[in-house]
Amino acid sequence: MRLCVWAGARGLLPFLLLLSALHVHATQPQPKERHYYIAAVEIDWKYSDSDESLWIAFACSGASSCFPSAGLLGPTLRAEQGETIVVTFRNMAYGAYSIHPHGIAYGKQSEGAYYFDNTSQKEKEDDIVLQNREHVYYWEVTPEVSPQSDDPTCLTYTYISHQNVVGDYNSGLIGALLICKPGSLDESGQQRRVHHEYVFLFGVFDENKSRYKPNSPASDDHVKYTINGYTKGSLPGQSTYMCAHVSVSLHLVGMSSEAEVFSVHMNGQVLQQNGHQVSSVGLISGSTATASMVALYTGRWLLSSYTTKHIEGELSSQKRQSREWKYFIAAEEVIWDYFPTVHQHVDADFNFQYLKQSPTRIGQKYKKVVYTLYNNESFTERAENKQRKNELGILGPVIRAQTRDVIKVVFKNMASRPYSIYPHGLIMSKSNEGVNYPEGAAVYLMSSSVMWLPGNQSHGVQPGQTHTYVWKVSEETEPLDGDSRCLTRMYHSAVNTPRDIASGLIGPILICKSKSLNFKADKEQHAMFAAFDENKSWYLEDNIRLYTDQTKVNRADVDFYRSNIMHSKFEIRYPYSDYDTKNLNLDDAAKYYLKSTDPNIKTYFIAAEEFQWDYGGYGQRRQDKVLQESRETIFTKVIFRRYLDSTFNIPDIRGELDEHLGILGPLIKAEVGQSIVVVFKNNGNRPYSIHPNGVSYTKLTEVQPNSTFTYMWKVNSNVGPSEHESACRTWTYYSGVNPEKDIHSGLIGPLLVCRKGTLTKSPTDVREFMLLFMTFDESQSWYYERNREIIQRKTRRKLLGTNEHFKFHSINGIIFNLKGLRMYTNQLARWHLINMGSPKDVQSIHFHGQTFLNKKTSSYRQAVYPLLPG
Repeated sequence: MRLCVWAGARGLLPFLLLLSALHVHATQPQPKERHYYIAAVEIDWKYSDSDESLWIAFACSGASSCFPSAGLLGPTLRAEQGETIVVTFRNMAYGAYSIHPHGIAYGKQSEGAYYFDNTSQKEKEDDIVLQNREHVYYWEVTPEVSPQSDDPTCLTYTYISHQNVVGDYNSGLIGALLICKPGSLDESGQQRRVHHEYVFLFGVFDENKSRYKPNSPASDDHVKYTINGYTKGSLPGQSTYMCAHVSVSLHLVGMSSEAEVFSVHMNGQVLQQNGHQVSSVGLISGSTATASMVALYTGRWLLSSYTTKHIEGELSSQKRQSREWKYFIAAEEVIWDYFPTVHQHVDADFNFQYLKQSPTRIGQKYKKVVYTLYNNESFTERAENKQRKNELGILGPVIRAQTRDVIKVVFKNMASRPYSIYPHGLIMSKSNEGVNYPEGAAVYLMSSSVMWLPGNQSHGVQPGQTHTYVWKVSEETEPLDGDSRCLTRMYHSAVNTPRDIASGLIGPILICKSKSLNFKADKEQHAMFAAFDENKSWYLEDNIRLYTDQTKVNRADVDFYRSNIMHSKFEIRYPYSDYDTKNLNLDDAAKYYLKSTDPNIKTYFIAAEEFQWDYGGYGQRRQDKVLQESRETIFTKVIFRRYLDSTFNIPDIRGELDEHLGILGPLIKAEVGQSIVVVFKNNGNRPYSIHPNGVSYTKLTEVQPNSTFTYMWKVNSNVGPSEHESACRTWTYYSGVNPEKDIHSGLIGPLLVCRKGTLTKSPTDVREFMLLFMTFDESQSWYYERNREIIQRKTRRKLLGTNEHFKFHSINGIIFNLKGLRMYTNQLARWHLINMGSPKDVQSIHFHGQTFLNKKTSSYRQAVYPLLPG
């Protein structure tokens, strides 16, 4: 059976695609083999094939099912537990390629990944398949990689070429792999109990990193934001039919050779993911997700990644109580102060960059537009009060409703330009959507006849006008059993989504279970962690005119642009617990804890010490020494080191179990209810401290050089693992005098908070590994100038230009092969993963040939773990 038919579309850019045929073979009842014949071929690809936009059409039931266009994606491979996938791969393109899968078991001869792994020549034949050569890969769907009971029927993974991951992906070599529960697939590989199945790749392709890099000069348009390889909403509309009131399985892939965050959202629909109702599915580069939905309303609905950058890039049984909730909300223009109370300890650089007004800087006050709540339809009596504003800030009023309720929003636009209100997580008719679609967009509807609808429906409410929105909280959108009592969603203006939100029009919606709103919590807090980009606001020119000297403002100045990106900051205050020693002499308290033999007190002796650190590792063999020879890898740093007692004379020697820690400080472990005592000695040349995340502590000052201080931390139950989670929860400790510089200098370590009774058992058949994924930037280290001078003397040349030579993408401070990651067959391994860095430093963690269980309320099988900073 032919899975895909690929036409060599006329276009501009050569691309690699995967062709496939499928043959299911089972000479014996078990195991069954699914044979795929896949080739890498060169074609010309056109990103935008027509003027159509990507819409999903729902119509009457009974229409025949259609399968989606895979576009640039390779064929979708499928298998269920107990089966073996046999892939015969032929390289019909120029250059060497391979096929490397995620989420499935294989031997070293079927890995398809080129790197130094001490395997024999025979076992490396799969790593690279030369032009016009073939290789057969065998991948097994064992119980160890199959979906868990709470997982969806089929898990979504990918396969890629791994000879040169960045170049191969940007050339087009990527496909989807579905691993399913037993009995869920028919002979053709389709899911038995699903009416429609779609695979969507939210892919960012950089043509300058492709193997087929254009010969023409570099263009600003070389980065393509696509869905299945199509830009600007040009995925063929006839390939995305859906029937109303039938089940739909969505297999979502996020991929880019740079850090990207995707928020997959389908207008007017609610998705189910891992037992939860969601309005959007989060992905990062290299991650995948499976979601499901049931379409209710006929219409064309936009599928997009709901982040500002991607929108601009055009990636586009019991009786229930019911009531109507009516809100009178206006859009009003105001002068907003981002920092109304300037704290005395505000960083001087932060104050100069964002808060100080000058002839060339706007400062901390901006003209904006906000949603305001009123008490009546005449919009003459405000419902706002000072307490509400203190709690919500710039956010619009909280809209609340529960299952089977109706939300009626009377919206008056009291601003100077068109705005609207669009809610996430609710089902609505087209007249209540409140969204502008891209101009010229069109779609097919599936019904008894095919219809063509013009694009650019405008749902903006003009200045001075009023519009009433009616939204229903249907049973399909209510929180599931595993969800919280209320789900938090957002609403915003969607006439021009990025600019409307940047201007201030955004607020929260709470979608609650039946009868939930009959009970009030003691305290409700809404926090939106966002960066408002005032450069995208509709009122930028007004603000320049109001607060600066227009003749002196350079809008192209990078510093001016950055000064207008306002990062929201929240300070959460709460009373001290009974444990706090605010009336206790700390020296006496330290002596008491150090003398105590109570097993509920864990004592550590840790020093901060300067050290010559080699990012290149321990001198192990490496295949590619080009990077090693091109720059220096040895730098002066300061690290946390453990000692055996308070004399700090005998350091603790790391053995096999701790060898993998690398630059990390010693592992601190404690159980819920215990106390941690850390005797800290600063052997560095400047003030440092130890600041823990998670545990309770008293606020203390930094420790001066050659001084010692004793920290006491209480491990409360709220920072430990919940009932269904893994035995220990991962936290960090670091120096908090200047966290950015202290951490880049090397002062960071792992902290595990475990369930009661965990550490007393200490099973010998379990290995634990702590991994810090971080880009160390030596230009942010306290030792930057010293290290720079040493390198210049050593190389006898002045270091000029970029600081990229001072950035090291590392795991535990090692950029090549990290030692100590040893485990044994059938031994359980627990991975404690840490990511420190900027908001852009998202990590996709993948272990070749392995899957893992992510334990939350339930256990979920994954092959790639999306690890966010912090």
